[in-house]
Amino acid sequence: MVMSANRRARPSVFGTAGQAWRSAWLAIIRMPLLMLAATSVLLAFNVCAGLGFRAIGQPHTASHVALSALDGVVASLSMAPVAISVHRFVLLGERTRLWPRVPMRVVLCYAGWSIAFSVAYSVVGVVGLAKHLPLPGMAVAASAVQVLLFVVYTRLVLMLPAIAMQSTQPLADWSLRQTRHRFWRTVALLFLVEMPLVILGVLIGALAWHLGDLAHLMPMALSLSTPLVVASVVAGAAALSWLFRRYDVAEEPSDLIPAAT
Repeated sequence: MVMSANRRARPSVFGTAGQAWRSAWLAIIRMPLLMLAATSVLLAFNVCAGLGFRAIGQPHTASHVALSALDGVVASLSMAPVAISVHRFVLLGERTRLWPRVPMRVVLCYAGWSIAFSVAYSVVGVVGLAKHLPLPGMAVAASAVQVLLFVVYTRLVLMLPAIAMQSTQPLADWSLRQTRHRFWRTVALLFLVEMPLVILGVLIGALAWHLGDLAHLMPMALSLSTPLVVASVVAGAAALSWLFRRYDVAEEPSDLIPAAT
Protein backbone atom coordinates (compact mmCIF):
# COMPACT_ATOMS: atom_id res chain seq x y z
CA MET A 1 0.00 0.00 0.00
CA VAL A 2 2.81 2.38 0.91
CA MET A 3 4.70 1.56 -2.28
CA SER A 4 1.64 2.18 -4.45
CA ALA A 5 1.10 5.52 -2.73
CA ASN A 6 4.78 6.25 -3.26
CA ARG A 7 4.38 5.65 -6.98
CA ARG A 8 1.22 7.78 -7.30
CA ALA A 9 2.47 10.82 -5.38
CA ARG A 10 4.21 12.82 -8.11
CA PRO A 11 3.85 16.55 -7.40
CA SER A 12 4.42 18.95 -10.27
CA VAL A 13 8.07 19.95 -10.53
CA PHE A 14 7.36 23.41 -11.95
CA GLY A 15 4.45 24.05 -9.57
CA THR A 16 6.46 22.99 -6.53
CA ALA A 17 9.45 25.06 -7.69
CA GLY A 18 7.19 28.11 -7.96
CA GLN A 19 5.87 27.53 -4.45
CA ALA A 20 9.42 27.10 -3.16
CA TRP A 21 10.54 30.41 -4.65
CA ARG A 22 7.49 32.21 -3.27
CA SER A 23 8.09 30.72 0.20
CA ALA A 24 11.78 31.64 0.03
CA TRP A 25 10.94 35.24 -0.79
CA LEU A 26 8.39 35.44 2.04
CA ALA A 27 10.91 33.94 4.46
CA ILE A 28 13.48 36.59 3.53
CA ILE A 29 11.15 39.56 3.92
CA ARG A 30 9.50 38.26 7.09
CA MET A 31 12.72 37.27 8.90
CA PRO A 32 15.06 40.11 7.81
CA LEU A 33 17.19 40.27 10.98
CA LEU A 34 18.05 36.58 10.75
CA MET A 35 18.98 36.90 7.07
CA LEU A 36 21.05 40.03 7.66
CA ALA A 37 22.94 38.50 10.59
CA ALA A 38 23.74 35.30 8.70
CA THR A 39 24.83 37.24 5.61
CA SER A 40 27.11 39.46 7.71
CA VAL A 41 28.81 36.50 9.40
CA LEU A 42 29.32 34.68 6.12
CA LEU A 43 30.53 37.84 4.37
CA ALA A 44 33.17 38.47 7.05
CA PHE A 45 34.49 34.93 6.71
CA ASN A 46 34.39 35.01 2.91
CA VAL A 47 36.51 38.17 2.85
CA CYS A 48 39.09 36.43 5.05
CA ALA A 49 38.88 33.25 2.96
CA GLY A 50 39.30 35.28 -0.22
CA LEU A 51 42.48 36.83 1.16
CA GLY A 52 43.67 33.32 2.01
CA PHE A 53 42.98 32.07 -1.52
CA ARG A 54 44.87 35.06 -2.90
CA ALA A 55 47.84 34.30 -0.65
CA ILE A 56 47.86 30.65 -1.78
CA GLY A 57 47.68 31.74 -5.41
CA GLN A 58 47.84 28.46 -7.31
CA PRO A 59 44.48 26.62 -7.30
CA HIS A 60 44.02 22.87 -6.77
CA THR A 61 46.79 22.63 -4.17
CA ALA A 62 46.35 20.86 -0.82
CA SER A 63 46.07 24.24 0.94
CA HIS A 64 43.45 25.36 -1.58
CA VAL A 65 41.37 22.21 -1.00
CA ALA A 66 41.69 22.55 2.79
CA LEU A 67 40.58 26.18 2.70
CA SER A 68 37.66 25.25 0.45
CA ALA A 69 36.60 22.55 2.92
CA LEU A 70 36.86 25.04 5.82
CA ASP A 71 34.74 27.49 3.85
CA GLY A 72 32.07 24.79 3.46
CA VAL A 73 32.13 23.98 7.17
CA VAL A 74 31.76 27.65 8.20
CA ALA A 75 28.97 28.14 5.67
CA SER A 76 27.14 25.07 7.03
CA LEU A 77 27.46 26.27 10.63
CA SER A 78 26.35 29.83 9.90
CA MET A 79 23.53 28.83 7.56
CA ALA A 80 22.07 26.01 9.70
CA PRO A 81 19.88 28.39 11.81
CA VAL A 82 18.68 30.06 8.60
CA ALA A 83 17.76 26.77 6.92
CA ILE A 84 15.99 25.46 10.04
CA SER A 85 14.04 28.71 10.34
CA VAL A 86 12.97 28.47 6.68
CA HIS A 87 11.86 24.84 7.13
CA ARG A 88 9.76 25.76 10.14
CA PHE A 89 8.42 28.88 8.41
CA VAL A 90 7.21 26.87 5.41
CA LEU A 91 5.87 23.89 7.37
CA LEU A 92 4.59 25.57 10.54
CA GLY A 93 4.25 29.25 9.68
CA GLU A 94 6.75 29.94 12.47
CA ARG A 95 8.81 33.13 12.30
CA THR A 96 11.96 33.95 14.23
CA ARG A 97 14.12 37.02 14.74
CA LEU A 98 17.68 35.77 15.16
CA TRP A 99 17.48 32.11 16.22
CA PRO A 100 15.07 29.25 15.43
CA ARG A 101 12.82 28.00 18.22
CA VAL A 102 14.57 24.67 18.58
CA PRO A 103 17.14 23.31 21.08
CA MET A 104 20.82 23.78 20.32
CA ARG A 105 21.22 20.04 19.71
CA VAL A 106 18.85 20.30 16.73
CA VAL A 107 20.92 23.11 15.22
CA LEU A 108 24.14 21.14 15.78
CA CYS A 109 22.62 17.98 14.30
CA TYR A 110 21.42 19.91 11.26
CA ALA A 111 24.80 21.60 10.87
CA GLY A 112 26.53 18.22 11.22
CA TRP A 113 24.59 16.71 8.35
CA SER A 114 25.06 19.86 6.28
CA ILE A 115 28.80 19.61 6.87
CA ALA A 116 28.73 15.95 5.87
CA PHE A 117 26.99 16.85 2.62
CA SER A 118 29.47 19.71 2.10
CA VAL A 119 32.42 17.38 2.65
CA ALA A 120 30.89 14.92 0.18
CA TYR A 121 30.63 17.74 -2.33
CA SER A 122 34.31 18.57 -1.78
CA VAL A 123 35.18 14.90 -2.24
CA VAL A 124 33.35 14.97 -5.56
CA GLY A 125 35.59 17.82 -6.67
CA VAL A 126 38.76 16.06 -5.51
CA VAL A 127 37.70 12.83 -7.18
CA GLY A 128 37.03 14.80 -10.35
CA LEU A 129 40.66 15.95 -10.32
CA ALA A 130 41.76 12.34 -9.85
CA LYS A 131 40.29 11.48 -13.25
CA HIS A 132 43.31 13.10 -14.84
CA LEU A 133 45.82 10.88 -13.05
CA PRO A 134 47.65 8.52 -15.44
CA LEU A 135 46.38 5.37 -13.76
CA PRO A 136 44.44 2.55 -15.46
CA GLY A 137 40.72 2.78 -14.82
CA MET A 138 41.02 5.93 -12.69
CA ALA A 139 38.53 7.91 -14.80
CA VAL A 140 35.90 5.15 -14.54
CA ALA A 141 36.43 4.67 -10.79
CA ALA A 142 36.29 8.42 -10.14
CA SER A 143 33.09 8.78 -12.16
CA ALA A 144 31.52 5.88 -10.24
CA VAL A 145 32.37 7.54 -6.90
CA GLN A 146 30.90 10.84 -8.05
CA VAL A 147 27.65 9.19 -9.17
CA LEU A 148 27.42 7.22 -5.91
CA LEU A 149 27.84 10.34 -3.76
CA PHE A 150 25.27 12.19 -5.85
CA VAL A 151 22.72 9.39 -5.43
CA VAL A 152 23.34 9.08 -1.67
CA TYR A 153 22.97 12.84 -1.22
CA THR A 154 19.68 12.94 -3.13
CA ARG A 155 18.23 9.95 -1.30
CA LEU A 156 19.12 11.33 2.16
CA VAL A 157 18.50 15.05 1.62
CA LEU A 158 14.98 14.98 3.11
CA MET A 159 16.58 14.25 6.46
CA LEU A 160 17.27 17.98 6.75
CA PRO A 161 13.66 19.22 7.03
CA ALA A 162 12.88 16.20 9.23
CA ILE A 163 15.65 17.26 11.63
CA ALA A 164 14.30 20.83 11.64
CA MET A 165 10.88 19.46 12.58
CA GLN A 166 12.47 17.53 15.48
CA SER A 167 11.20 14.20 14.21
CA THR A 168 11.86 11.17 16.38
CA GLN A 169 11.59 8.66 13.53
CA PRO A 170 14.65 6.98 11.93
CA LEU A 171 15.48 9.84 9.58
CA ALA A 172 17.71 8.05 7.10
CA ASP A 173 15.21 5.23 6.64
CA TRP A 174 12.36 7.72 6.24
CA SER A 175 14.21 9.78 3.64
CA LEU A 176 15.14 6.66 1.67
CA ARG A 177 11.49 5.58 1.61
CA GLN A 178 10.23 9.01 0.60
CA THR A 179 12.67 9.43 -2.29
CA ARG A 180 12.15 5.92 -3.62
CA HIS A 181 10.55 6.13 -7.09
CA ARG A 182 10.93 9.93 -6.82
CA PHE A 183 14.68 10.26 -7.31
CA TRP A 184 14.62 12.13 -10.62
CA ARG A 185 11.67 14.26 -9.54
CA THR A 186 13.64 15.35 -6.49
CA VAL A 187 16.73 16.08 -8.60
CA ALA A 188 14.68 18.02 -11.16
CA LEU A 189 13.05 20.22 -8.51
CA LEU A 190 16.31 21.07 -6.74
CA PHE A 191 17.96 21.75 -10.10
CA LEU A 192 15.13 24.03 -11.19
CA VAL A 193 15.11 25.99 -7.94
CA GLU A 194 18.87 26.44 -7.65
CA MET A 195 19.81 26.93 -11.31
CA PRO A 196 19.10 30.71 -11.52
CA LEU A 197 21.40 31.30 -8.55
CA VAL A 198 24.07 29.00 -9.99
CA ILE A 199 23.97 30.96 -13.25
CA LEU A 200 24.44 34.23 -11.34
CA GLY A 201 27.37 32.71 -9.47
CA VAL A 202 28.97 31.62 -12.74
CA LEU A 203 28.52 35.12 -14.14
CA ILE A 204 30.24 36.60 -11.09
CA GLY A 205 33.13 34.17 -11.53
CA ALA A 206 33.32 34.98 -15.25
CA LEU A 207 33.39 38.71 -14.46
CA ALA A 208 36.24 38.23 -11.98
CA TRP A 209 38.11 36.13 -14.54
CA HIS A 210 37.60 38.79 -17.20
CA LEU A 211 38.89 41.55 -14.92
CA GLY A 212 42.10 39.74 -14.08
CA ASP A 213 43.67 36.86 -12.19
CA LEU A 214 40.87 35.05 -10.35
CA ALA A 215 43.13 34.23 -7.39
CA HIS A 216 43.86 37.92 -6.78
CA LEU A 217 40.19 38.87 -7.21
CA MET A 218 38.93 36.04 -4.98
CA PRO A 219 38.00 38.35 -2.05
CA MET A 220 35.77 40.38 -4.37
CA ALA A 221 34.26 37.27 -5.99
CA LEU A 222 33.46 35.64 -2.64
CA SER A 223 32.05 38.88 -1.25
CA LEU A 224 29.73 39.31 -4.24
CA SER A 225 28.65 35.68 -4.06
CA THR A 226 27.75 35.79 -0.33
CA PRO A 227 24.13 36.97 -0.86
CA LEU A 228 23.79 34.25 -3.50
CA VAL A 229 24.89 31.62 -0.99
CA VAL A 230 22.31 32.83 1.52
CA ALA A 231 19.62 32.94 -1.18
CA SER A 232 20.61 29.43 -2.31
CA VAL A 233 20.27 28.09 1.25
CA VAL A 234 16.88 29.77 1.68
CA ALA A 235 15.58 28.56 -1.70
CA GLY A 236 16.94 25.05 -1.17
CA ALA A 237 15.40 24.80 2.31
CA ALA A 238 12.05 26.01 0.96
CA ALA A 239 12.19 23.44 -1.86
CA LEU A 240 13.00 20.60 0.53
CA SER A 241 10.21 21.74 2.85
CA TRP A 242 7.68 21.54 0.03
CA LEU A 243 8.93 18.10 -0.97
CA PHE A 244 8.80 17.07 2.67
CA ARG A 245 5.16 18.13 2.85
CA ARG A 246 4.11 16.71 -0.52
CA TYR A 247 5.83 13.37 -0.09
CA ASP A 248 4.86 12.82 3.55
CA VAL A 249 1.13 13.49 3.23
CA ALA A 250 0.91 10.96 0.40
CA GLU A 251 1.98 8.20 2.75
CA GLU A 252 0.32 6.61 5.72
CA PRO A 253 0.02 9.03 8.67
CA SER A 254 3.29 9.82 10.45
CA ASP A 255 4.48 12.19 13.15
CA LEU A 256 6.75 14.14 10.82
CA ILE A 257 4.28 16.95 10.12
CA PRO A 258 2.44 18.13 13.26
CA ALA A 259 -1.34 18.14 13.17
CA ALA A 260 -1.39 21.92 13.59
CA THR A 261 -0.34 22.38 9.95
